[in-house]
Amino acid sequence: MRPHEVGFDEFYGFYEAEKEISQGVDKRRYPDLVLNPERLEMLRRTGSSTALVHGLKGGATTEVENIDSIEEMAEADRMLKEFTLKKIPELATGGKPFFLEHAFMKVHADNFAAKEFEGKSASKYPYKDGLVEVDAYIGEIVSALDKAGMLDNTFVFVTSDNGPQLDSWPDAGYTPFRGAKGSAWEGGVRVPGIAYWRGMIAPGRESDDLFDLMDLFNTSLNLAGIKDRIPSDRYIDGIDPTSFLLADDGRSNREKVFIWNDQDLMAMRVFEYKMHVKVVQEHAQWLNIDMTTVSDVGLAPWLFNLYVDPKEEYPVGHRMNAFLAWMIAEMKGHAATFKISPPKDVGLGR
Repeated sequence: MRPHEVGFDEFYGFYEAEKEISQGVDKRRYPDLVLNPERLEMLRRTGSSTALVHGLKGGATTEVENIDSIEEMAEADRMLKEFTLKKIPELATGGKPFFLEHAFMKVHADNFAAKEFEGKSASKYPYKDGLVEVDAYIGEIVSALDKAGMLDNTFVFVTSDNGPQLDSWPDAGYTPFRGAKGSAWEGGVRVPGIAYWRGMIAPGRESDDLFDLMDLFNTSLNLAGIKDRIPSDRYIDGIDPTSFLLADDGRSNREKVFIWNDQDLMAMRVFEYKMHVKVVQEHAQWLNIDMTTVSDVGLAPWLFNLYVDPKEEYPVGHRMNAFLAWMIAEMKGHAATFKISPPKDVGLGR
């Protein structure tokens, strides 16, 4: 399941999230683990990795450097950035389209300010300093593409995989919407998506049309001139929104988004409507993961109009929307695709 075993030619990074590494070295935040050698050894026996790893498809996988302190953890993104800056000129001379995913360690949790960026944010909090660092590194990566003569021929997309993890706040982002990471509420699934292509995408354009992270697969293959290689022997969740991104007045080709939480089909977004069949309910403020339950909604789905109720506070349901029956039918149709293309067993017992 490592990146260079499931499609990537090369991987340079960390298997674990920051917290899963720092919990073994940060004695102030996790004294019951760090100061207890026996329990720390129990953690190590799970096979968790604290190393910066370099792996090649069909080749060697090596540990470049082990993280032994929060000071080293703070510099993780600098090390990843430096590798990307070296890799771009190499890829640019290959004469072929390339796909590069730069996954930042920040700004998830736990965040520790890098030496160069400590106190650089207005708040001086490590999470905000991390935002300044990530922003600076994105600028360096874009500049490297420009120096390599690739910027006019490169589609850049910046986004996040989920909403903020409020359980770790204030070492976290903030959302004006309901919920956060781990839920199907807008606070958990609505994230910024910034598309950039010099000379191809008009600067300053905004849209609230639908775009799903899975659409980047189809988009990338289309822009690389190989959309005919999108598999036809299995169900592909992504669609091709290239015209939406490139045309000055482009509209999304995506009609709906299905939202899952692990094995639970939770909700569906269609146009400005959002229908929940299961909901994550919080039992304590800021504990959007640690103190929640997943519940069925009851007699009828909870249907919200996000254009008038973006915080999903008051369902319009049967009273004000005759669209509900069509949405229920579409969700059943989505569930039926799993009979055609059953989920593969990835070894997790799910």
